[in-house]
Amino acid sequence: MKTETRQTKVRIQDSVADALEWLKSEYSKGVELIYIDYRDQYEDIAQLQSVLKGTDDTFYDDDGSYETISTIIREYSESGDGEAFELSEEVQEAMREWLQNNDTSNPVRDLLKNTGDQLFYIETEDYTNEGSDPAQLKELIKKYAKTPAQKKEIAYVLNNQFYGAPVSFYFYASPLDVFEVIHQKKSKYITITGAYFTTIDRVQGSNWIGENAVFNLTIPREDFIKNFYCDKAKGNGYSWDSIAGQTGFDEASIGTDSIIQKDTISLKPETSEAQKREQRLQENWDKTKKCTFGDMNWNRHTGRKEYSNNYPCGNTCEDCKTFWID
Repeated sequence: MKTETRQTKVRIQDSVADALEWLKSEYSKGVELIYIDYRDQYEDIAQLQSVLKGTDDTFYDDDGSYETISTIIREYSESGDGEAFELSEEVQEAMREWLQNNDTSNPVRDLLKNTGDQLFYIETEDYTNEGSDPAQLKELIKKYAKTPAQKKEIAYVLNNQFYGAPVSFYFYASPLDVFEVIHQKKSKYITITGAYFTTIDRVQGSNWIGENAVFNLTIPREDFIKNFYCDKAKGNGYSWDSIAGQTGFDEASIGTDSIIQKDTISLKPETSEAQKREQRLQENWDKTKKCTFGDMNWNRHTGRKEYSNNYPCGNTCEDCKTFWID
């Protein structure tokens, strides 16, 4: 039996104008090329901190946009009168360009929206003495307290501290709100309403935080960006969560202003030398996985921590000889 072979002529679409007209009709309000699932968020808090500060732009994999563009081009090629046609390279390139220029997706914002509220902190130029110093208490109240509630908070914190540490303010806020005031609402100052007064020692893992978020702060925008940190970010020392366990916080509001309002505290932030050293130690550990003498972070040591009951009691890293007093 003789078999008859038929060749089907391939239709090629090479009209850029027709392709662009179809795109404008189908996606009149633009197209979201990168889809972020509601379960996706920033898991790495150190990366989150970099994204907020604007020093990390590797926040997503754009393979998603390539796949979306390919799907749309394929849909157009199959949109004829029941018969698919091939698209010329010129048409495909024009469609890719149009889709990229009309992309409405914002993966950073979507990831930030899905990321839960975080505890942030910002250190000041002040450093407290060990224990409770009446003279220093008076000085800090004069500088940072405008209300009886604020005076009470400062006294409470100083009465509960053990080591000297930077005076800092902690606030609990949405990462998206922080991002937007930094990157989308350019102004002279950033304001925080509802911050906690603290003298948390992130090197030793001690000291205390106020009970009530009664401090309203005004901070120069660039100083804020340079000096704020996420509590749980790797390289920032012991987090308050690791020091005190799970704690509830009142949510702060964060905004912008062009002037310093009378009911706010004008804050001059300054990253402490202890914070800078902590970051250097973390970078060294990430690079070498070798411990450093004097590093008080228990988790950055390779040696077994031998405990001694002889005075002074404590643990010693057998590799670098760092000692943790009991």
